[in-house]
Amino acid sequence: MKNETIRQDRTVLVLGTFDGIHRGHAELIAAARKIALDGRTVELFTFSDNPKAVLTGKRIGLLMTPAEKEARARELGVDRVTTTPFTREIAAMEPEAFFERLTGDGRVSHIVVGYDYTFGRARAGDVSLLRKLTAAAHIGLTVIMPVTDEDNDVVSSTLIREAVAAGNMEKAERLLGVPYALTGTVRAGNHIGAGLGFPTANVAIPAEKLLPADGVYATFCETDGLSFPSVTNVGTAPTIRGDGQRWVECHLLGASADLYGKSVTVRFVRRLRGEKRFDSAEELRKQVETDKELAKAVLDLRRRKSGE
Repeated sequence: MKNETIRQDRTVLVLGTFDGIHRGHAELIAAARKIALDGRTVELFTFSDNPKAVLTGKRIGLLMTPAEKEARARELGVDRVTTTPFTREIAAMEPEAFFERLTGDGRVSHIVVGYDYTFGRARAGDVSLLRKLTAAAHIGLTVIMPVTDEDNDVVSSTLIREAVAAGNMEKAERLLGVPYALTGTVRAGNHIGAGLGFPTANVAIPAEKLLPADGVYATFCETDGLSFPSVTNVGTAPTIRGDGQRWVECHLLGASADLYGKSVTVRFVRRLRGEKRFDSAEELRKQVETDKELAKAVLDLRRRKSGE
């Protein structure tokens, strides 16, 4: 397609499911930003729901909530994020109708997608059809080839979900490009941890978010622009609780702060051990002291490597 036939409208549109914005998605955004160096706007179009979850009725934990997704997209240089619910009406659209919905207002001059992008009813639309539709509409199209990790696996949300579910936070970070994170509000707890000498912040995580495997993790806890080294337990805390509910409990290392009622983000660096039931509170307390020392070592090493 000759350059003079490309529409000169002002939006470069990045399309994808974006179930967690990973390194592959970052390549799409980087390509869009390069195209938009002439002053055009980079817009990311995404859904607030997981399409597969809507179509199957099965719960699929989100790698990023819509708010987290938008924040990450803006960190990577996206100017505008358009988020819409994935409905059965959208799922039933023919590919051509979905394309018209995205571009019919005439403001899109270029589209960026991944090599495996599909759209429309039963995922009938693919890159080949998109080439035809964009050419007919005089819209530019850039297709980004797959990004692989050091194991030569294609970076994907599925791989990240598997890593998080297994507690392999190092792999999740390599695929995402940033540490996997949970964001929620600190709620009142029962102060059992404080009574044992390790007060914790109980973080209420949105129900739709995917939690890491149960266990103890070296983490950073962020709030109000500050980042605290921390050790975090994900799970049911079987030694001190009996309700069977999964909790996210964060203990700050070498610092104290009143976090109650605040929004915090917990960034996961490494899983230290799995969750287990101890025979006594004293045995638990001793293990927590060991966990704290190991977490400090892990996080100190992380900071030295990052030059902080």
